[in-house]
Amino acid sequence: MKKKLALALAVLLLTGSMTIQNADAAPVSENGFVPMEAGQEENTDQAGSVGSGEAEGAEEDPKADQTLCPYVECLDTALYHTYDSEMAEESAAPTRYLFLGDSTVCGYKDKSGNDIYSYVHFFQQRRSADVTNAAIGGATYSSRWGHNINYELDQVDISAYDVAFFQFGVNDFTRAYPLGRVDSTNTYELCGAMNTAIRRLRNKGVECYCILPFYYRSQFDPIKNENGQTFEQYLDAIKRVCERNHITIIDFNTAFGIDGSNFWDYYIDNVHPGGVLQQRAGIYLDEYMKVYDDVAQIEAFVDRLYNLCLSRQPDEGGMQDWKEALIKREKSGAVVAYGFFFSDEMKNRNLSDKEFVELLYRVMMDREYDEGGREYWVGRLEAGVSREGVYKGFAESAEFTQICGAYGIERGSVSVSESRDLNTGLTMFVSRLYTKALGRSYDVGGLNDWCGRILNHTWSVTDVATKGFFESEEFINKNLNDEDYVKVLYETFLGREYDEEGLADWTNKLKDGEMSREEVLRGFSDSEEFATLMKEYGL
Repeated sequence: MKKKLALALAVLLLTGSMTIQNADAAPVSENGFVPMEAGQEENTDQAGSVGSGEAEGAEEDPKADQTLCPYVECLDTALYHTYDSEMAEESAAPTRYLFLGDSTVCGYKDKSGNDIYSYVHFFQQRRSADVTNAAIGGATYSSRWGHNINYELDQVDISAYDVAFFQFGVNDFTRAYPLGRVDSTNTYELCGAMNTAIRRLRNKGVECYCILPFYYRSQFDPIKNENGQTFEQYLDAIKRVCERNHITIIDFNTAFGIDGSNFWDYYIDNVHPGGVLQQRAGIYLDEYMKVYDDVAQIEAFVDRLYNLCLSRQPDEGGMQDWKEALIKREKSGAVVAYGFFFSDEMKNRNLSDKEFVELLYRVMMDREYDEGGREYWVGRLEAGVSREGVYKGFAESAEFTQICGAYGIERGSVSVSESRDLNTGLTMFVSRLYTKALGRSYDVGGLNDWCGRILNHTWSVTDVATKGFFESEEFINKNLNDEDYVKVLYETFLGREYDEEGLADWTNKLKDGEMSREEVLRGFSDSEEFATLMKEYGL
């Protein structure tokens, strides 16, 4: 467990109203943050920038919210902490949350003096979570004065948190702060401030989420700031930085279908949501994060696949992609594991069939192989079942179901496209026909064709064995004499060596013209011994 926040904190009781106590918190030196001076990065008007322009004029009053709504009064101007220890004892999610942002995050008063609590308040109430709200009215991602995202991070011990949400952007736009390049590290630019804050949070092991700013009325007009940029350009820059850093974006506006036609149904002024929207946003965030509550388990599942399958630690991009797919239920555990087993990186390992099966045991059953089990699956590979078909058998096993359940994810299943993988018993049976009747190994095309005919019920198993193989041109061209012909029938249909008496009887009937080869063939294919043989293959 990370250490608790070492600051004076106020306690919010869910049964009562919110009480906020301000704390004059000094920056935590161990965070090690030093703002970068302007000019240490390339000039943002160069190619590749997402915006340009410097903040001009006198420094703003750090305590002032944006001038678009002069009557808005923030509920707090410094850090507050909310936590109900009694309810937390019953909570199944002891995750510690940090919120960073402007007045829309810290809460404010409307023009009538009524308190409008932010969505953070309602989020905390719903999950009785350990929440710290470091938001400050008028704050930005970037600025030359103090109240910005990295300043807010300086007020807390970053390592005390598991998850951080940040929501800025409107004030950056109204004050025309420069956007900078998407890879900027200049903290006086929006992109650079975001990149720096994300790096600081991740260096302390904090999971990051970006909440897009609540809509700004002018984006529906639209207007431009003094640098000639629209609010949409600021939104685009925020999204691009998130994409570059693999940060999940949460968008309340889109979730609730807010646009220019219904804007005033939700907002009390040009930028501040009313109480109804804040409450709905808190409920939405709680529901949204329920999917993410088990993110550590999901990460562990993906990390295990990297280590066992590829013998390495996960790369950041790969971890994020697989994790997101599982969290959003776009892929199941079986499909994600398939992605590892049949990746180019895995193929380059050139595993033998035995090594492949042994790895399946370790990954999909969480144990070493047993000799009988390994022989069973290797036998199927040798008989023509593809590796995808064998993988499917492991992926849909009870053992892998238990593994997925332990990590809190859905096992799911995988689909196979080749007929030879749809019924492994049938595949082994048809493969055996190639060996016994034609004296050679199967070819994949023929194997799929015969298996497909049987599965599609266009040919019976007996038809394939008799007409398909013994009446084929390839078999006829072997030009076997009557005795050798009967010997092959014994091996193919009875699964044993001939007995001398039986061989003589069938051979004499052929020589004397008492029976044709077709009639002898039917005698073997209709036998009880052949029926028993088919049952051994599940047919």
